[in-house]
Amino acid sequence: MENMPLPLRKWINECVKEKFETTIEEGLKKNENAHEIAQDMIQSKEMTELIARVKSVIDERCLSSRANSVAINEARPETSMSISSDLSGEDWGPMRAIGSDNFTYIVNKISYEKPIHVRLAGYEALTRSEITNIGSSQSWELLLKALKDGIVDESQPIFEASLQAHAQLLNGSQAQQDVLTNLLNAFSALYHSKRLHHMLPTFVSGINFKINLHEKLLRIMHLIIQHQEETLKSNRNTEKLLEEMMEQFLAFLSSHTFGISNQLHILTTLNILSVLEPKSDWSKKWAHSLTTLKILTTALGKFPALLQSIIYIVRVGMVESPAALTAHINDEPFEVNISGDTVKTVTYLHSLCFLAQLCSKAAGRLLLSEIQLNDPFNVPDFMLSLLNSLNILALSEVPASIYDISRSALQRLLDSPSVLYDARFYQLALDPLLRVPPQTERKIHPHMIDVMMRALNTEEAIAHLYNKMDKYSMENEMKKQSLDRAIKTMLLKVVSLPLALQLLTREESVFEELLRGSIEPLKSSWSCNNVVAVLSTAALEPVGFTILRDLAPHFLSKVLTDICTKLEDPHNFHDPWEDCVVKEFLHILRLLSLNSLCFIALLDDTSQEISSSEDSHPSNLWELLQHSVNSNSPYHCLALMALNVFLDSLDAKIILKHVLNYQELLLNLQETCIIEIESDGELKIIYAIDEAGFLRHKVLLKSYCIISKFIGDTAVLEQTELFSKLPPSVKFDVEKLCPTIPLHSELGRFLQENKPGLRDNGWVSQARKAHKISSKEPIQHSVVINLLDQMQKAVPELELTNHFEWPVHNDHDTLMPQEVYGIELTLLYAEQNRLMKVTSLAKTNLKIFLKEVHGFIKYYGWKKNFEGFDWFIASVFIICDGDMDRCKTFITQIVQFPSIMYIWPMLGKAVSREQNLPVNFQTTFSHLLENIVANELPSIKYALKNNCGTDWWIICDEIISQCFWRILPWCEIIHLLTICILYPADYPLYYCTSLLHYSQNQLLEDVTAGKMWPEHMDLTDYRSGNHLQLMDLLSKRYRNMTLPLLTYQEAALVT
Repeated sequence: MENMPLPLRKWINECVKEKFETTIEEGLKKNENAHEIAQDMIQSKEMTELIARVKSVIDERCLSSRANSVAINEARPETSMSISSDLSGEDWGPMRAIGSDNFTYIVNKISYEKPIHVRLAGYEALTRSEITNIGSSQSWELLLKALKDGIVDESQPIFEASLQAHAQLLNGSQAQQDVLTNLLNAFSALYHSKRLHHMLPTFVSGINFKINLHEKLLRIMHLIIQHQEETLKSNRNTEKLLEEMMEQFLAFLSSHTFGISNQLHILTTLNILSVLEPKSDWSKKWAHSLTTLKILTTALGKFPALLQSIIYIVRVGMVESPAALTAHINDEPFEVNISGDTVKTVTYLHSLCFLAQLCSKAAGRLLLSEIQLNDPFNVPDFMLSLLNSLNILALSEVPASIYDISRSALQRLLDSPSVLYDARFYQLALDPLLRVPPQTERKIHPHMIDVMMRALNTEEAIAHLYNKMDKYSMENEMKKQSLDRAIKTMLLKVVSLPLALQLLTREESVFEELLRGSIEPLKSSWSCNNVVAVLSTAALEPVGFTILRDLAPHFLSKVLTDICTKLEDPHNFHDPWEDCVVKEFLHILRLLSLNSLCFIALLDDTSQEISSSEDSHPSNLWELLQHSVNSNSPYHCLALMALNVFLDSLDAKIILKHVLNYQELLLNLQETCIIEIESDGELKIIYAIDEAGFLRHKVLLKSYCIISKFIGDTAVLEQTELFSKLPPSVKFDVEKLCPTIPLHSELGRFLQENKPGLRDNGWVSQARKAHKISSKEPIQHSVVINLLDQMQKAVPELELTNHFEWPVHNDHDTLMPQEVYGIELTLLYAEQNRLMKVTSLAKTNLKIFLKEVHGFIKYYGWKKNFEGFDWFIASVFIICDGDMDRCKTFITQIVQFPSIMYIWPMLGKAVSREQNLPVNFQTTFSHLLENIVANELPSIKYALKNNCGTDWWIICDEIISQCFWRILPWCEIIHLLTICILYPADYPLYYCTSLLHYSQNQLLEDVTAGKMWPEHMDLTDYRSGNHLQLMDLLSKRYRNMTLPLLTYQEAALVT
C-alpha cells in the first residue's frame, strides 16, 4: 500500500469508507479485532461487486486503447513508428529508472532532434509523472530548455504538448516561478525571432489563427494570465513571490511595448493582452485586496514608460472614439480572425479600465501623482474626458459593448468613497439633455443615471436639491409640496436599510427635516410602519439620538391623550386594555425599546417637573412611568403594562432601575396588600389581589427572573401567589431552560486527543466535524476555552485589534450606576442558570474585569455616556467561572477572530471609532443581514414589516446587544460562541438568518392570531445543530459578497 500512488490510495480509502463504514462499526461493536473485520470485508458482497467493476473498467480501457492504437497505425504511413510501439520498445520502458532521476529519460525523449511521435510519447510520460518536487531534479534546467524548444517548435502537436506540460507544471509543481519564467522566455523567443519576424501580427493583418505564430502568442498569453488568477486564489504564496511575479510580468509587457515594433505597426504584448482582457480583469483581481494592490502599484512605479503608454492610449482613444469591434470565429473548421482596428479598440478599452481601477484606489491615485510622466495626470480631468466620451458614444452608432465597457470604467470611479471630480462634472453629465432641441424627445442614458445616483450619495447633493426647490417654490408651490412628500416617502423606505440610515445622517439638516416631518403626523396617527421603524433605529446615530431626545416630550402626546380619554370616559364600565388603541400603543413602546439608545433618548426628560394637577394626564413616556409606582393614579395599570413591556429589554431593565427604582417601590406597594386572618387558631398572612396587584406581580416577576422572558406571562390572576420580598417562590422548568451538561462531548474528545503543533485548514475541518456531532447537546465551558486556545493558532493576527493593551491601573469604583446594576443582573442570571457560584468576590472581580476589558479595547462610550451594558463581557466572565487570569486570556485570544466584532457590539463600536471607519461594523452586519433575509425569506420579511412594523435586523440588533440572554438558553449561547470561533466572519449572519428560518411558521401563526413580534417571539427550543447545514448552504451562496465586506481591515483601508 505504501508504494501505491497517492491518488490511488485516496481513492481506495474513500471506497472503503463509503462501502464498508457500517460493516466496520458493527464489527467494533462486537469487539472483533481488525483482522476479523478485514476478512468480513473481503468476503462481503460489496467487495466482490467492487472488484468486478474495476476489472470491467480495465477491460473496457484495454479494448479502447487497442482500437485507438490500430486506428493510429492505419492512419500513418507504413514507414512511420507509432507512439504505442515506441513506448513498448526496449529503450523506453514504462518509466524504467537508471539511477535516481527519472526525468533524464523524458528530457532525452522530448528533445528537438527526436521524431515527433517519440517526443509526444515523452510529453505523455511527463503528464503521468509525479511533478511536485520536480524542481529539485538534476535534469530540471535541461527539462525547462526542452519545454521552451517545444513552444518554439514549428510542429503544432509539439507546441500543444509543451503548452499543456507548462500548464501542468504551473499548477502542480513547487517550481512555479521557474516555469513561468520559462513561458515568458518562450514568448519572447517567438516574438523576437528573426526567422518569424515577418509573420508577427500587425495592425494591418490583425490576428489570424491560420498563421500559427498568432495562435501561439495568444495562447501563451492566456496561460500566463490564467496562472496569475490561480496564484491569487491560493493562500500559500508568499508576498515576495507575488512581488517577483508582478515585476516580471510588467517587465514582460514593457519589453515588447516600445521601440521598433510601434514603427512597423506590429502588435505589442499590451495589444495581445487586451484582446484577451478588454476589461482588464487581470489587474482588477490584483487590486482586490490591500496587499496585492500595494504589490501592483509598487511594481508599476518601476515601469513609468508602460504607464505613460497606457495613459497616451486612453487620451487618444477618448478623442478619436474607436468604433470598430469585429471578430470572425468559426468552430468547423477552427478559425479566428480579429481585425487590426478591433485590436486598437480593445487596447483602448483595456487601458481605460486599467486606468480607472488605479484612479478608484487611494494607492493608485498616489502613484499617478508621484510618478514622473511626460504630462501630469489629473483625475478630475480624466473623469471629465471619460464622461464626454460617453456622451458621444451614447449618441453614436458604435457597438453597444464599447459603450458598456466605458460605462463600467465610469462606474468604478463613481463607486470610490472619495469624490474624484469637481463642479464641472454634473453639468457635463446633463449637457446632452440641454442640447436637445425643444421639440425633440430627450433620452436619459444609463451613464447619466449613474452620475445622478452618485450625486444623491454625496453630502451636498440632497441639500442642493432642496435649495433649488426653494428657489422656484413661488411659481410651483403645489408641485413643490407633492415632490416634497414623494421625496420623504422615498427616503423613509430607503433609510429602513441600515447603510442608507448611516449615510443619510451625514447630511444632518436633511435627516433632521425627515425625522421632524415624520414625527409631526404621529401626533394624530402611528399607523405608518416605515415611520415607526425609522424612529426605533434613528438613535443608532448620534444626530438621531439628539433629535429624538429633543422631541421626546411631545411625540407620544397625542396617543397618550387618546388612551387617557378612554380611561376617563364614564361610559366605559371596564378598563379598555383590550382596545386596539392600547394594544397598538404598547407594541409601539416595545419597538421603541428595541434599541437602547432610542429608549434612553425617550426617557431623557427627567429634568422637567411632573405636573401635580389631578386633572392632567401623562403627555410623555417619563410622566407615564411615574404613575407605575403610584397605586392611587388612574393611570397606574396603564403605566404598569408599559413597564412590563420595557422589561423585555435587559438594558431597559437596568436603566429603569436607575432612574425609577421601580422594583423596591413596587415591592412596598405589594406589602400593602397583605391581610392577616385567623385560621384554626393561627394568624396567617395572605395577599388581597386585584388587577393592579396582579400587574405589579408580573412586573416584579419579570424583573427578577431573567432566565427567560416568558416566565409569569401565562399566569392566571386567580391562581397567582403575590410576594413582597425577594426572591419569589417561583417554579419553572429547570431542565428545559438549564439542561444538564454532559461531561464528555465529541468536540472535547477531539481537542484532548490532538497533540501540540500546527493548526492548519485540515485540522480546522476536523474540529468543525467534531462540533457538528456535539452541536445537539450542551458542551462544557472548558471545551470552549480549550477550542479558543487551539483555534487562535490557526487564524492570522487581526490588524485592527493587534494594538490592544491591558491597562496598568484600574479604578473600578468609577463604574456608572447602570453598570453596577448590570453586574448584579449578571450574577443573578448565573445563579438562576446554575452556571457558577455567586460570591462577593465574584461581584468585585466582575467590576474589575468590566473596567479593564473596556480599557483593553479602548471603549469609553459615546461622549462617555451609558450606551447599554456589555453583556458579552458578562458572558465571558461566566464561561471562565470568574477566574480573572482565564478571563483575560479568553478576551486576548478572542479579539483575533473577525466574527467576534459582530456579536460583541462594544468591540465593534470601539474599533469603528478608533479607526474612524466610514461604515461601522454594526451597520455593515445589519445591512448584509437585511439583504440575505430579503432574498431567502421575502414573504416572512414582508409579514414582519407589514404587520409588526419592524425588520428582522432591528430585532437581531437587540438580541445581539444583550448576547442572546433570555432569548436563547445558555447552552445555545455557548454553541453560538463556538461557531464564531470555528467558522469565518460571515457565519453570525447565517446564524441570525437561521433563527428567522426556524421561527417562520410561528411568526405566520402569530400574525394571523393578531400577536405581535418581538413580544411573542419564542426561540427557547432553537438548536443550532439542526441548522448548521442551512448555514453552510447560505455561506456557499453569499460568502463571495459578505466576506470581503465583513473582513473590514482590508475593505475599509484599501480605499
